[in-house]
Amino acid sequence: MRRIRLALLSIVFVSCERASARPLGTPARLVAGKADTIVVNSRGAVTLPVQVLDDAGHELPTSGLRYERLSGDSIALSPNGQLTCDRRRDAEVRVSLGALAKAFVVRCRPIKGFRFVYGDGRPLVAGGPTRDLQFVAVGVDDTPERMLAGTVRIHDSAVAELRGLTVHPRARGETMVELDLKECLWHVGIMVNERVASPLDLRFGDDVFLETPLRLVDGERRGWRLPRGEYRVGLLTQDVSGTKLQLGTTAMNCVPWITGGQNYHCVALAGAAVDVRNPRGAGTGGQLYGELFVQRMDLPPAARAMRSSNEVRVKRPSRPAKRSCPMVR
Repeated sequence: MRRIRLALLSIVFVSCERASARPLGTPARLVAGKADTIVVNSRGAVTLPVQVLDDAGHELPTSGLRYERLSGDSIALSPNGQLTCDRRRDAEVRVSLGALAKAFVVRCRPIKGFRFVYGDGRPLVAGGPTRDLQFVAVGVDDTPERMLAGTVRIHDSAVAELRGLTVHPRARGETMVELDLKECLWHVGIMVNERVASPLDLRFGDDVFLETPLRLVDGERRGWRLPRGEYRVGLLTQDVSGTKLQLGTTAMNCVPWITGGQNYHCVALAGAAVDVRNPRGAGTGGQLYGELFVQRMDLPPAARAMRSSNEVRVKRPSRPAKRSCPMVR
């Protein structure tokens, strides 16, 4: 699967702050998108988002705006700013209000859905390294689309904080990142794990045993015993001149995890263990580096286990229904 680092021209991060009431002036300038560019991902009719501001930067009503195409591809644009994008197009448009006028570029980038993205296998750990979000949108022409315009927010900032498009894990739990393209919503699940000291301490689905940084001298081998259960076991390594740490298992039935590499879904039997070895000859004085993680797959996360045992049902606030963006291959 091809992964795309997005060139997000109009991602807006939701704020709960409200401006206090201020006296409004007369129209002084027109603002169209970001850097005079508006990206449209919808396949349905939309109104181009142009702002009317006074000298102090206060937003004014947009009634009376008039639009016309100046150059570029032919697009279905009405005088009041209604636009329909049926395929990839680029055009220069002018908007006017009395003596005010503004020229800007419209990028028609209609999408038909998103591809599900599997990460590199590294679990998020409370207080640990961050992770950049990846959105793989697919255009109506079946090619990956890099330009997206919408809002992005995280549901529970106590679990993880969103700074730009980077997730900062804060506390054990589950939450979602929501990308709102106005026409539809796309969600990315976030699980933040709690680090434990030993595989024997894996009591919940969001516990994770981590051995990082894992440093083995040439010829060294280390192992860890596992109780019976279902596990995800992974070894992330640095490749040094074609040689890297190697993961092994004992009394475990394993199949490759979908991300590939040394990442497996395993059932541990009696006497199970995992081990990591440095395959280079002993005595050469070198070291290889990596990161081992082990997670239980047959246990619920801590919050779900607590809700189940206490029979607590949390009522979530209702919100207007909006369809989910389709998942495509």
